[in-house]
Amino acid sequence: MTFLSLYVVCVLAFIPKCRSLCSKPEIINTSPQGFSLGIGHTFKTFPTPSVFACMEMCISYPMCRSIDFNREIGECRLQVKSSVTDPGLLVSTPNTFHMDKEHFPQTLMDNVCQTLSCDNKTMCKGYSGCVPVLDGKTCGSPPSVPNAEANPAGPFPVGHTHNYTCNVHFYPLHESYTTCQENGKWSNVVFRCQEEMDCFAILKIHSNTSGQDGVYTIHPNKATGRNVFCDMTTDGGGWTVIQNRVDGSTDFYRTWNEYKEGFGDPSYNYWIGNDVLHLLTKNEPKKLRVELQRFSGERGYAEYSTFAVGDESSKYQLTVSGFEGNIGDSLLYHNGMKFSTRDQDNDKYSGGSCSQVSHGAWWYKGCHYSNLNGKYMDTATNDYKSNSWYYWKNNYESLQITRMMIRPANI
Repeated sequence: MTFLSLYVVCVLAFIPKCRSLCSKPEIINTSPQGFSLGIGHTFKTFPTPSVFACMEMCISYPMCRSIDFNREIGECRLQVKSSVTDPGLLVSTPNTFHMDKEHFPQTLMDNVCQTLSCDNKTMCKGYSGCVPVLDGKTCGSPPSVPNAEANPAGPFPVGHTHNYTCNVHFYPLHESYTTCQENGKWSNVVFRCQEEMDCFAILKIHSNTSGQDGVYTIHPNKATGRNVFCDMTTDGGGWTVIQNRVDGSTDFYRTWNEYKEGFGDPSYNYWIGNDVLHLLTKNEPKKLRVELQRFSGERGYAEYSTFAVGDESSKYQLTVSGFEGNIGDSLLYHNGMKFSTRDQDNDKYSGGSCSQVSHGAWWYKGCHYSNLNGKYMDTATNDYKSNSWYYWKNNYESLQITRMMIRPANI
């Protein structure tokens, strides 16, 4: 039981039995942080400045198992579930106080409603007995949610909870349920089904993939799937690998259309494709992780808290910031730049094509401090054309292994 809950019990223990005639001390939630069961299991909401009134209303309804009380806005929510039986339903909610009926102060529980055997269609009104206030009140079919399984047809009684299930290739976000309320309407639905569009989504849906690196199929849009390499290990996993190079067997000096579509073997050397890269980063903030290895065996990394790539009309313009790592920031220089290939020059170099000068394809400026799609060398060579990361060793030393991967930034 939380400190606030203990405080409530202690205060109420001193309320006299004549509490219906006496003034009741009120609770001040001094902490802005609290907990609730959310809104998906709420069957009745009403305004009140008093947490005691909230508890007493819950006691009068047999189906009520707990309360969520927001003192800041003076709102009481009666719930058909409790954190005693379903502790996983509790979510952090500012300025909200949650209490299960099992923990209500005995001072409040000692009333005639506790001696009556009312059913879930009734409301106890003290010595008036069980009043069938809910009898005949129903809700129609639950609200539909895009990409979720079809809802059953109504009517449903007050207190009935409907659980949503996402279709294949989609994973659930937020509360996956809604409850028929006393007013005949379903509680607000915040649930949605997110497309299985990247490796993080696959990890969320299929927990058994944790630690299982390999090639998976993602669905960046409703078109056909795309095979990509998923790092399901590093820092909790869920990384979609967008670039990988382990040797020189795959040519990266390619055309605009080849970089647009993507090429290579996801389990070996490959570029995911600029169109897919845009789809993966356009709607949700993404984090980029760059992992490098020198021919000496030394390894290093860089992470960027913000990473996005525009669409083809923007020439796949790069947005990147928020560096941390141990290899230096060699990408910030390229922020805001358009992508360039050997057959499409979008850089700011007045002396020619950066792509041709650097033997690669990248967000060149004039020209580069990073060139991970540059020429692969078989040994450590300080060469401007090589696949390099300048600020690691302050030179253009060619690298043995490079990897770029992304996942949602807000995890």
